[in-house]
Amino acid sequence: MKIILILILFLAGCNGEQKKTTDEDIKKYFNTHKTSSSAFMIVKNSKVGGDASLAVIFGLMDNQKACEELIAPYNKDPSMSIIDGVYRCEKLN
Repeated sequence: MKIILILILFLAGCNGEQKKTTDEDIKKYFNTHKTSSSAFMIVKNSKVGGDASLAVIFGLMDNQKACEELIAPYNKDPSMSIIDGVYRCEKLN
């Protein structure tokens, strides 16, 4: 009986429509929901498709430093990345 109820609740939550989360949605969320320290987004500037947001860094002692440490190897050695471009950290709030 419990399995049937869980399945019904699961199917009721699947309406077939999925909203795509955009970069603007993420920025808006972090501008209205403050974290204990500034959040940073890893953004890749690609020559092929423009900017692409890859990850949000928050909840650490120094989010900017962590973000910069994560992207440094990829900017130093572009062969580590599949798509050409430059990584950067963008402050969200």
